[in-house]
Amino acid sequence: SDVPYFLIGGYARGQGRGEILSPLDDPAEMTILLIIPDFGISAAEAYREYDLTIMDKIGDISDLSGNASVEGKKRRNWFNDLEWGIFAKYPELAEIRDKLIHFGAEDALMSGSGSVVVGSFSDESVARSVVNAIEIGDWAWRVILTRNVTRDEYQNSSCHTLD
Repeated sequence: SDVPYFLIGGYARGQGRGEILSPLDDPAEMTILLIIPDFGISAAEAYREYDLTIMDKIGDISDLSGNASVEGKKRRNWFNDLEWGIFAKYPELAEIRDKLIHFGAEDALMSGSGSVVVGSFSDESVARSVVNAIEIGDWAWRVILTRNVTRDEYQNSSCHTLD
């Protein structure tokens, strides 16, 4: 179900199993920090830990429907419902998320089924200071600093579909 997203790129709202996509406007450029702990989590394990009562905990996402812009929105409107079960089993991931927020990330969440945690920053220098703090700390985490790309950048990259 991830394949349709990678054919259009950019921000999109997925419905169904993820195959029905509605493009969203690109947000402002942000610096992205990926924190990779020294362990992985299989998708099968993440779904075994999935909390079926999650629907009672999820906020309203109606403001992300159709062509609504996510420009300037707090990323707290975004969520990963697999976090609930995984964070209970792997509290270190919740610690990583909380440290990113503490160090200045505008938001942080687990990516996919884990174990990577993603933090977003509007100020690259703040993100770089977090990288430095992690590198001098005692954490066994790998760190990757990158940025988001617009739909146009994605579609004009070296990755093309065959016509």
